[in-house]
Amino acid sequence: MNLMKRSTKNLMNAGIILIVAGWITSPILAGKVGSVTVKELAGMLKSKAKVTVVDANGSGTRKKHGIIPGAVLLTNYSSYNAAKELPADKKQKLVFYCANTYCSAAPKAAEKAIKAGYTNVTHLPEGIMGWNKAGQKAQTYKP
Repeated sequence: MNLMKRSTKNLMNAGIILIVAGWITSPILAGKVGSVTVKELAGMLKSKAKVTVVDANGSGTRKKHGIIPGAVLLTNYSSYNAAKELPADKKQKLVFYCANTYCSAAPKAAEKAIKAGYTNVTHLPEGIMGWNKAGQKAQTYKP
C-alpha cells in the first residue's frame, strides 16, 4: 500500500474513533454528568436513597439482559419526552444506563435530560451488563 493510501486509511480510522467517542467530549456533558459504579448504585438503591434509575436501552437489550429493578424505561434514548418520562422534580438524582461501556445511549439520554433542565444527572458506564456481571439482580423485562 502506498503512503497516500495508508495515510488516508489511518485518517479514516482516526475519524471513526473520534465519532464513536464523541459523546465523551460533548460540551453539554463535560463537567455536568458524573458517573456512578455498580457498587455505588446498588448501595443507593439498598438504602432507599432518592434516586431515579433510567434505562436507555432498546427492547432487544432489555429482553436479553433484563433491567435494573425499578428503572424508568425510556421510549427511545434520543427522542423521549423528558416532561412525560422523567420525574417532575428537576433536582431529582437521575442515573442513566444502557448496555455497557461501549454503548452511548445513556450519555446521549443524559445530555437530553440536562438540556431539559435536570441538574443532578449521572450515568452508570458499566450498564446492565456490568450490573449483571457484578452479581446484582436484574428484573425480567416484560414489554
